[in-house]
Amino acid sequence: MNQEPDGLTRAIALMEEALDLLVDPEDGVVAMRLSHALDLARERQNAKHR
Repeated sequence: MNQEPDGLTRAIALMEEALDLLVDPEDGVVAMRLSHALDLARERQNAKHR
């Protein structure tokens, strides 16, 4: 049975992909905020799996 990832897992994967694309120095603020959101999402995911 093929199980789709939950919403949080999918969101983390998408944020990781987006962060890899933000290489322009002018996108620094966006990258920093996205990185922070990604950290929060990972913390939330870790808390769910404890």
